[in-house]
Order: sequence, then C-alpha cells, then structure tokens
Amino acid sequence: VKVLRTRALLGSAGVPVRVGCDTPCTVSTTATLTVKRPAVKTTKPSEKKARPVKPVVETLKAASLDVPAGSARVVRLRASAAQARRLRRALGRRTRLSLAVQAVATGPVGSPTTVSETAQGSR
Repeated sequence: VKVLRTRALLGSAGVPVRVGCDTPCTVSTTATLTVKRPAVKTTKPSEKKARPVKPVVETLKAASLDVPAGSARVVRLRASAAQARRLRRALGRRTRLSLAVQAVATGPVGSPTTVSETAQGSR
C-alpha cells in the first residue's frame, strides 16, 4: 500500500493509492481523513484552560478490486460532496489534514492480510 499523492485530497481526483499482491487477490481499501481543530479560548474568568474541540473525521467510501499475481493497481478513493464540504468548513483557513489508509487483501488461501499507512496531506 502506497499513497501516491498527498495534495488536493478533497478534489475530484481523490486519494490515489497503489496496492499490490504477490498472489492473485481481492483488495478492499478504505481511507479516513481527519481535521484536528485547535482548542477554543474561553472568555469566562472561571475557565483558565482553553476548551478542546473534537476533530472532524470522515471515512471515504470503500473500494474493492481484483489484483493479478505479482502486479499492482491504483485505486482512487474519493470524498463525496458533503464530506468535502464538512472537511473544508472544519479546515477554515488551514490546509493540513491527516490521512489513514487501510487495505485488506484476501487471497485464494490463507487468512486476509491487513496493511495500514498514515500520511499528512493538504486539501
């Protein structure tokens, strides 16, 4: 599993991910985009610390494809219009977001193999 591009993740091209297998397999791939928001400063004198804010997390639609033995394929995971709108609103003027990709490869024999990768990207 390799994320091929970390720029313009919310665009129409989505998140390109290369997946490969040594034996013929079926690969199911999912991705999660997370926007970590800064803490909110309070105006109340009784509250000395800034109030933490929950991050915005969106899970992209899973994609499944068959991969021949010894080769690799590129799968593109795209955010829906509503997901992209929520993430852009949470980002505000900032651009950085976290990307977590998980791929589960199921071969003809044996148990499924799970591979994960995380990366930092921009809108």
